[in-house]
Parts: sequence; structure tokens; C-alpha cells
Amino acid sequence: MLECGRLFRADNITAVYSEVHKALIISADVTLNPYADHVEICRNPLERLLPSPGIHEYMVVGTTRPGIHPELAVKRTISASFAMDATPAKVAVYSMGTDNPARTEVSVSTQAPPVSAQAPATGTKAPSTSGPASGAAVEATGWSTNFVLQDALSNALTELRKVAGFRNPDVGLPFHVVAIGGQIGGFTLHTGVFVKVKAA
Repeated sequence: MLECGRLFRADNITAVYSEVHKALIISADVTLNPYADHVEICRNPLERLLPSPGIHEYMVVGTTRPGIHPELAVKRTISASFAMDATPAKVAVYSMGTDNPARTEVSVSTQAPPVSAQAPATGTKAPSTSGPASGAAVEATGWSTNFVLQDALSNALTELRKVAGFRNPDVGLPFHVVAIGGQIGGFTLHTGVFVKVKAA
């Protein structure tokens, strides 16, 4: 049984409206335990019961499975889409604050945010800053310096989402594993195991 949903801390909250799909897409970076936590972005259920606040409200909420789990904390980018006929000027997103819930008002863009070059997390491959050429195979490789295949696969899928470019979150991205390998010792940038995936 899952415990009651609670707010999770969120950073880098963005909101984009897709004219093509007529949907509002909200993304946020959250820190969670991948083995125990399930976090999502949803509408504020109180919005339907209370007087209209003037802008749509959303929440970064999640649940944690009871029991004993590995003590891990990783940062993941989550997103959710909501059908909408017109572009709102801004939205409000609730997340966990220091002492009370934090309310962040986010301006809504009509263009996908550009992919920025940033330092990769430990055990991951640096993301590509350019999208794939038309007709080119979309591939990505994830590494785990701790020799954990699960982490390598997770890192590979994170990179695959980035190189695949902006997509409607409601549309799946099929993939298959094309290679698994590793490196032990030697003068190399990577020591660990890797998983290479390719978009189907």
C-alpha cells in the first residue's frame, strides 16, 4: 500500500503551450528515490472547490512505497500535459517548500525551451546540444561508474529523451537496447558499464 500523496521539492519549473497538440506541458526537476518514490504533476484538486484564483493551479505530488529501500537520491525531470484550447499567460505550481508549500507562478511559453549544455551527472554521458538530423537514427548511451546496469539504462533513456527533441509527453518513445558493455581500469574517460539504446 502506498502512503498518502505529499508535495515534493521541485526546481526549474517550466510551462510550454503546444499549438499543434492544443496542450499545456509542465516540466520540473525533482529529487527522488527511484526505487521508492513515484512523483507526478497534476491539477490542484481544490481548484474546483474554491473560488477561481484567476490562473490554473498544479501540484508536484508523489507517494513513497513503504519498506526498506536503497538510500538513493537522484534528480529527474518529470512532465505532464493537460488539454487546453488557449494559451494561458501563466500558471501556478505548488511544491514542497522549507516550512510550508511553495507556490511558484510560471509564465507560459509557446516554444520548446532550447537544450542547454550542462555538466553531466556522475556516471552519465554528456547530452548532445543539437537535435538529430532528419532521418538519422536516434541513439544514446548511459554509463554507470558503479557497475549497476539499472542505472546505466536509466541514464541512457534520459539522454535518449534529450536527443529525440521536443515530443508530446502523451506520445510514447519506443526503443530497444542495441549494446551492453563496460570498461575496467586503463586510461579512459569511462570505467563502469554502459547501455546503448536506439529509438525504434
